[in-house]
Amino acid sequence: MLTAGLLALSACVPPAPVAQTPVLQAAATEGGDYAEQRCAACHAITLTGASPLPKAPPLRDLFKRYARDDLRDAFMNGTHVGDPAMPAFHMSAEEADRLVAYLRSIDPCAQPSEDRASMERCFAPL
Repeated sequence: MLTAGLLALSACVPPAPVAQTPVLQAAATEGGDYAEQRCAACHAITLTGASPLPKAPPLRDLFKRYARDDLRDAFMNGTHVGDPAMPAFHMSAEEADRLVAYLRSIDPCAQPSEDRASMERCFAPL
């Protein structure tokens, strides 16, 4: 019974962040540069702060809205959303990989935290 309870509780704990290799760090840095140039006018692009355009979701919340594996393909195939303020765009595979690496680096749910309120926000609906 205790084992089953511990197993159930362990399902609620987010995985530990993956250590970034120098290659992943470089990709994330380049992805951050891309976000700064192409996204920051409307979206918050860091771990904190509001988006300059209130209806534009912070990039750190994209993993709460979309499956990780779907983002890369969506970036490469062109992202078209219902809001006319969001421009349609297409990225190369390299650009998409770098932006996804950056998004992983600013995913608040992948950051180490003992703050219960922060963890609850990770699992809260948008």
